[in-house]
Amino acid sequence: MKVFEVTITIGGAVGHVIVGGGVFNAEVRDTSNGRTSLYTVYMAGIGVGLPAFRATSRTFRFSDDAAKSSNSFEGYGYMGGVSAEVGAGIKIGGGIKIPNGPMIPTSVSTDYGGVDISVSHNVTRWAL
Repeated sequence: MKVFEVTITIGGAVGHVIVGGGVFNAEVRDTSNGRTSLYTVYMAGIGVGLPAFRATSRTFRFSDDAAKSSNSFEGYGYMGGVSAEVGAGIKIGGGIKIPNGPMIPTSVSTDYGGVDISVSHNVTRWAL
């Protein structure tokens, strides 16, 4: 079983109704060998939400027994759900489906605070 760590950096987003989008970075580190890959994640979807501002997430971990030998997480995934966050802390609700990896139903914690109240469903494309 491999264990990976992910840190997400988001510059911000404008509020959206029906159609929204964004771009953020996801740094994935293989804890078994220390190798790090930086992915650019493009997302587009539908939803309703307030403007969001955020800096860098705290690192979260996932383990995947079925990780490909190449450990590539390029491809299409998902991000969304119902979420609420005000100030530094945990975004409640939602999840991230990592391509060639698991669906992470946990919330992403932020180090530098933010505001995010939304209902959204987004298709994501992870690219190295």
